[in-house]
Amino acid sequence: MKILVPVDGSGDAYNTLRGACTLALRMGYSVVAFHVDRSELYTPEFSKWYTVQRRIETEFDMLAREVIRRSYGIGSELGVGMEVVMSVGEPASEILAYAGENGVVKLIAMSYGALTGATERLIEGVTKTVILQQDKPVLVSSNTMTISSILVVIEDVNDTGSSHGAMVKHAGMLARAFRARVGIMSLVPDLFAIAVDYGHIGEVPYIKSRKSFRRFENIYRQRTRTIASEATQLIAAIDATIPVTTKETDEADEVIAEAHNYGLIVIHPKQKAADNTLTDISKTLLNSRSLSTLFVP
Repeated sequence: MKILVPVDGSGDAYNTLRGACTLALRMGYSVVAFHVDRSELYTPEFSKWYTVQRRIETEFDMLAREVIRRSYGIGSELGVGMEVVMSVGEPASEILAYAGENGVVKLIAMSYGALTGATERLIEGVTKTVILQQDKPVLVSSNTMTISSILVVIEDVNDTGSSHGAMVKHAGMLARAFRARVGIMSLVPDLFAIAVDYGHIGEVPYIKSRKSFRRFENIYRQRTRTIASEATQLIAAIDATIPVTTKETDEADEVIAEAHNYGLIVIHPKQKAADNTLTDISKTLLNSRSLSTLFVP
């Protein structure tokens, strides 16, 4: 089994590569450092002058050589099986193609600046595309992996699919490997907004004081607790010695604040109604460069 790590030659990317090596040692995996040469994107028509095109090709070639040297050096230093793969083209497309064609790749680890080294908009675009358009977990972090605590964020208690189970299983396996504690935090939905959307009781005056709304609220809170209980049982099945705590909140800001108390955040990134859109909390986590987040499809 392998961890795929896009490496653009930046300091953040090498930190992520080191973190992936730490994960690989704990999980019994090897690592693939993946570098994309983007020089072909800068055609003479784009750069206007042939001499500029040649200079771009030379600079990318020098960068590729440095990536090879440093990646093998990190693997040797940390005692991890390291493979370096070179590709040419548009970064997101090449990452997706390689991950899709190689079933042994079980995790993609990306730094916040992986394979772009340009503007924040481009950086976010590559990472977001990879998260949304393939079916493997994506770890986004520019930190070396020292994990003593893991927070599982359950953002949609209405999701009756397998996303909760997949998240919890990944968190449990990592917690077992790192001997980490696990927190499970569930976001209770805005029940008033749901009531209005569905039109059941939205037009009723003093809606929050009515018995029908309180019953509605109790149903959702019970569903939230049931999901948290099932998640706790899943982790216990992986390793009963893993410490687990549960918490619920109806404030997204509280989830983000809690996330800063953990070494790794695990979340399902996609909105139920639009599979190519990140959830609100996922967007915030993706923009929080100090956090390490595992996005589990």
